[in-house]
Amino acid sequence: MHYVLTLFILNCVGTFFWVHGNIHSEIADEIQRHVSPILAKYSELETINLENQRKIVELQNEVLILKQENDFKTSDLLEVTQQLQKLSQAKLAPNHLSGDICQYVDEQCPRKSREDRQTAHTIAFSAYIEHLGGNNHVGNTLLYNKVLGNYGNGYDTNTGIFTAPETGIYAFLWVTQVHHGSWCSTRMLRNGFILSMTASYAKAASTSLTESGSGTGFLITYMNQGDTASVEMNNPTSTPCNIVSNDKGITTFSGWKIARI
Repeated sequence: MHYVLTLFILNCVGTFFWVHGNIHSEIADEIQRHVSPILAKYSELETINLENQRKIVELQNEVLILKQENDFKTSDLLEVTQQLQKLSQAKLAPNHLSGDICQYVDEQCPRKSREDRQTAHTIAFSAYIEHLGGNNHVGNTLLYNKVLGNYGNGYDTNTGIFTAPETGIYAFLWVTQVHHGSWCSTRMLRNGFILSMTASYAKAASTSLTESGSGTGFLITYMNQGDTASVEMNNPTSTPCNIVSNDKGITTFSGWKIARI
């Protein structure tokens, strides 16, 4: 009897623990099923929060930069306002406005003042050879003795050399007119170094009409302030070269600054 009772009790205890273990496993699985999405959402929100914090720092930096720029502009505006007040108190006419004021209130500046400011930054020249004949040898710098324009005073008629008043990008154009029976080669130099060459040819006159020909060179180059540019003859000494300027063509040398650096 005791043996049977003992077996019954052991069987009940085993059944209890088996049922209890299954229930515990099911509860754990259910909890995991609900908790996993929450943890994933938390991780996503944490990533978004970090990104928002980074954007906030960037916006704070941009606000600081804009504030500094605004302070500078406010200072400039205050300075201009003070100058205008002084002019108003002195009862000066618009013709007496200074160049600094004209930069801010250009509509009050006379046309002449605006043109003067533009001309002050213009660098350009153009000159031609009035008359030249005979043989020209290697190393002869061409002297364009008649100036059509020399803004910035960079070209020297005594030497035929252009000296850059300012650093920048320059364009140069030269046209060489030759007499009949001549073949002429010219070269463009910067600081004594050859940049480009051209050739001009005119066949010998076969009739009473005088034959002539021309050659044109053009280039764009960088020049520092003080650099020089010139055109020289490039002919061998044995080759006749007769450069002319007449009713059929003019030998010219031109240059101008096209951009700042």
